[in-house]
Amino acid sequence: MKTIVSIVSHRHQPDLLEGGLLAGMRGLDVVVRENFPDSPSLIARPVRLLRNKEICGFGANHNKNFEAVGLDDDDWFVICNPDILSEAEQITDLVTRADVDGERMAAPFLWNSKTNSFDHNVRPFPTVLSQILSYLGYGHHCRYTQETVDDLKYPDWASGAFIAIKAGLYRELGGFDENFFMYMEDVDFCARGKRAGARVRFYSDIRMVHNAARANRKFFSRSFFQHVRSIAYYYRKASLS
Repeated sequence: MKTIVSIVSHRHQPDLLEGGLLAGMRGLDVVVRENFPDSPSLIARPVRLLRNKEICGFGANHNKNFEAVGLDDDDWFVICNPDILSEAEQITDLVTRADVDGERMAAPFLWNSKTNSFDHNVRPFPTVLSQILSYLGYGHHCRYTQETVDDLKYPDWASGAFIAIKAGLYRELGGFDENFFMYMEDVDFCARGKRAGARVRFYSDIRMVHNAARANRKFFSRSFFQHVRSIAYYYRKASLS
């Protein structure tokens, strides 16, 4: 069983190198895709650095990495944001336990160091109402409570900030839907995985740090409108499935 960690950099290479994520990844196979063509190449082997000729969306970037690394169906493809802090042993523990448990998707508990709280990286599937309420500041309507999370094994979906996926499942589902440029592609992937009989396994005792920016929460920002477009596409797609 092989494990590949897939990271997409948006000019994050200096952050990844300077005591960041890559410092804890020694011993793992890591592929970093630089999304900005004009960014210098700072990362050297053993990490594999790939470069885009043009900017791509979240799902397209990870799909490109998946195609580049050539995994067997029993291998693990680990999607990891550049602002995650983790040790190689935690990732190895996650995929090993998931493999023993017969799971095809797995996620850890993410702690947001900026808010000093649970990052809510696993959630129930959203509804139109729950997402409207979330934008109005009532986010608890689309989240699990802390008490629920402590004993939760199978959430509806897990954030693409960090999720481990069996290569066979990734291939079966055709990877991420690239019609999502950013946001909601992880919800869609987990929904499709569930329909294929693969639930997300949540390991609440494996804890990593996520320094999430939450740019989509800023009303009338570019990220906000991108999030709204993704939400509209998600529900349009769901209505046809």
